[in-house]
Amino acid sequence: MPENITPDTKTHLARLAKRNRRSRGDLDGARKKLYLALEHAEAVMRDAAASGDGALVLKAVHATTQTTAAFAKIVEVGELEARLEALEAAHEAQATAPPVDASPASARAYA
Repeated sequence: MPENITPDTKTHLARLAKRNRRSRGDLDGARKKLYLALEHAEAVMRDAAASGDGALVLKAVHATTQTTAAFAKIVEVGELEARLEALEAAHEAQATAPPVDASPASARAYA
């Protein structure tokens, strides 16, 4: 074993590797779950308001605001991910395209 790798370091590296192998899920699935949670929190809020349970109304309002914030963030990340994929595709197409000669001499040849 190299000098800078101790048994503790090796265990830590193994734990990191295991964490990286886990499925990270997908944004679309998380978005759907958050939307369902938001609908549920709103239903609880309406039912609590109808029954006059003020404490439960406040808890449901808090859950609704937290879920809404998380939902908005996931939508934003999804949009950024789509824009990044489009930029990467455009960059890849540009990288594989033949170079364009923009020198003044070539411009005069076409004039």
